[in-house]
Amino acid sequence: MSSPSAFRSSLVLLVAGVSFACSANAAEGSKLRGTYENSDGKTLIEFKAGGKAFFSFHGITMECTHKQDGKKIVVTCDGEDTVFTVADDGALAGPPDSFVTRMKKKP
Repeated sequence: MSSPSAFRSSLVLLVAGVSFACSANAAEGSKLRGTYENSDGKTLIEFKAGGKAFFSFHGITMECTHKQDGKKIVVTCDGEDTVFTVADDGALAGPPDSFVTRMKKKP
């Protein structure tokens, strides 16, 4: 079995998917709140006040931050940025070619 440190490093790489630079115009924090999950419920992002976020992948949770600039949401975990796009129906789409698929807000 892998060490916790190796697993965490692997998780960070998965979360990052494709690394993007934050826009200089990105807003400080966002008004985004609530929990979003993928179709199988194994990948979740919980957005909290003050720009805090928690990313969970198969039961392993990381503390992150988030910023919103219009329809773009930048989630930063361990220094790696992942950009999500807010769809017209409010769902989140992960970066192209990423393991993070469409995520819908939990009721």
